[in-house]
Amino acid sequence: MNIYINDELLQIDENDTLQQVIDNVQIKRKKGIAVAVDNQVIPRNQWTHYYLKENAKVVIITATQGG
Repeated sequence: MNIYINDELLQIDENDTLQQVIDNVQIKRKKGIAVAVDNQVIPRNQWTHYYLKENAKVVIITATQGG
């Protein structure tokens, strides 16, 4: 199944949860990130049971320090 993460095409298994996808893309910092799927923010406590659909557009945002 195809999805897009930050505008990059990625193939995943149909049964992969959002948490599995995040783990597989090897994001170095798991804290301080927010995830939206098709313009809807998905709370962290839902990642383990949130299943993605074909052509879902996932945006992963990392918080940074500074001002």
